[in-house]
Amino acid sequence: MNNQLATTHQMTPIQVAEVFVQSGMFPDSKSVATAASKLIVGRDLGLSDYDSMAGLHIIKGKVVLAANTMAAAIKASGKYDYRAKTTETECSITFYEVNGSKKEEIGVTTFTIQDANNAGLRGDNWRKWPRAMLFARAISAGYREHCPDALGNAAVYVHEHGESEIPEDPRPSVAPQRDTPQIEPKKLPDQEGDMNPKEKLVHLVELWCDCGSKVECFELCKKIMTFRKVATDGTATDEKVTEVIEWVEGNMASGTTLEDAILGDKELAEEFEVVDIKNKEDDPWGT
Repeated sequence: MNNQLATTHQMTPIQVAEVFVQSGMFPDSKSVATAASKLIVGRDLGLSDYDSMAGLHIIKGKVVLAANTMAAAIKASGKYDYRAKTTETECSITFYEVNGSKKEEIGVTTFTIQDANNAGLRGDNWRKWPRAMLFARAISAGYREHCPDALGNAAVYVHEHGESEIPEDPRPSVAPQRDTPQIEPKKLPDQEGDMNPKEKLVHLVELWCDCGSKVECFELCKKIMTFRKVATDGTATDEKVTEVIEWVEGNMASGTTLEDAILGDKELAEEFEVVDIKNKEDDPWGT
């Protein structure tokens, strides 16, 4: 194992980037240059190559940290620690400075659903995963205020719900955001035209469902394939996967959510929490 790791780290960022881009594991890194940039910065911060790809994002020309990367950096720093208390309506995180076996409280950061409403944070992710959303906001604010040197000086980015601490450029007039935005059909960028059907399915589901993480996105794809009676053990033909893609694209074009597409009843969909991962083989959503 150690010899394998040593060999991997002897590869240049360009060589590693080529492997990751060809794998299709990270839809936000479609070019070798983008992936290599993340790897170079990540290595400088002491991150593994995988953590760099998963936890760093390039936004408006800046490499910024995802919330889970901030949380892990605080724990691994040896200088700081935190304890979080999270409910469906509030997350409160106490931050500590570590000195040997002693911990001294240095501050508390709290973020509530009311804070989210005041900031205009709304949409399906806040309804589906309020605990994760609240934690992401609280950890990013606390990281910036109490332990910004836990892992370099990269900008703060709350990856879980796609909100950046880097301000948007001013625009002339923008219509107010609705509580439940209409889902619009999205087209793949030109450089993604060479995706194979499975890669395209993962990318479309990520756009359609705004997955909280890559793992959830892959699991959702498998559940959708199971729901559409397509094998998930690697034996499915491109034609079968393409049928699933057409089903997803059709729902995206009509503005239909995953919950409505499966159950046709939003309240029932929420009751079953269909986007959560359940260990059911024959009928993954209990329909």
